[in-house]
Amino acid sequence: MLTKRGGILLDVKFQSFPELSTLNHIKVWPGIIDHSLFYKMATAAILCGRDGVNYLYI
Repeated sequence: MLTKRGGILLDVKFQSFPELSTLNHIKVWPGIIDHSLFYKMATAAILCGRDGVNYLYI
């Protein structure tokens, strides 16, 4: 999905829970602005894009 400014949003699913120090290291990669970890916080997501609105339920 692209942001209004042309940035790319990427959703990643890990096979096992990564070390937090590894996740923090991602911020130093060129082109990475920020990252977030939503672990067991949400049961649904609403994705909006050019093709309309999609609802994802876990």
